[in-house]
Amino acid sequence: MKNTLSALIFLISVLGLMTACSDNPGVNNAIESNLPNSPTASVKIDIHLEEKAQTFLSQPRDASSSVFIVDEKSKETYTDLKNSLSELYSIRELNDNRIRVDEVNVQLDLSCLESDRNPCGKKMVKNVMPSKYADQFMLYSTDTEYFASFDGEKATSGVSGYTFNFKRVFEGRVVRNTTNYLMVDTDADGKVKSFEVSLQHFKTTTESVATNASAEENIAALDSVLRMDFAKVKVVDTNGTVVEKSVSEAKVTSMAEAYCEVFHGNDIKLLPCLSYVVNMSVSDSNSIVSVVDVAHSRSSWYDYEHGKSFFRYDPRHR
Repeated sequence: MKNTLSALIFLISVLGLMTACSDNPGVNNAIESNLPNSPTASVKIDIHLEEKAQTFLSQPRDASSSVFIVDEKSKETYTDLKNSLSELYSIRELNDNRIRVDEVNVQLDLSCLESDRNPCGKKMVKNVMPSKYADQFMLYSTDTEYFASFDGEKATSGVSGYTFNFKRVFEGRVVRNTTNYLMVDTDADGKVKSFEVSLQHFKTTTESVATNASAEENIAALDSVLRMDFAKVKVVDTNGTVVEKSVSEAKVTSMAEAYCEVFHGNDIKLLPCLSYVVNMSVSDSNSIVSVVDVAHSRSSWYDYEHGKSFFRYDPRHR
């Protein structure tokens, strides 16, 4: 009698770099920190930038500086997505504005993943989604499903399939929430078995945020957040005990322009921010990898928290 065991290995990548995502609350709360007055100011964490991060900071960046409101009541974007998909597939509507397609006659080329993940991910989206949505997603993670089969003394194992996870890209920024995504399931050869997609409607505002801080200020803001939220991290030791460890070094492997979801009054807003993939060395010589969202500068978020002029208004809308 055969017993089949399956395991999922999660590999998360932001803008093409592979990493693993942390559940540390700092991932979601870092942008809400009171940056200039960090209570852990005496903690020192050495920050090093890998080549891709250095390149990102040295190049001109033109992502939107506008602020948007997440309009959970509007069905405009969802309806348009549903109608566009219905022209290509037989769709199934799930709750929470999610759409699933179970019959997809599409073959993906997985060989390009070995060379450059970003262009490969874009090709995948173009093969699966309607053309008008082809540029609205970016591949950020791949889940690989393995199988192991045992029949007497004979054992076989291998890859049984993949799940390709895409984040929404809006106005040049990766949307950092869990409700704007595309998830594509394939077999081991890249034949699409199904996919699921969800998009929210974003309402424009007359607000915008200064995003032109220098590279030095970007890293200074990251430093403040790391010292506040990641000076100590909880890890599981070899005995299975959760222990607290000190972080001594942070290596930034990649960066992305992002939209961070925050509460502002009664609204859920998307604020321009920077998203860092950080490999942090802890005191026992091990390391953890986390995605850390940070405001573009220390002063902008500090001013916002204290009721000062954080938002500036676009004169074109006055």
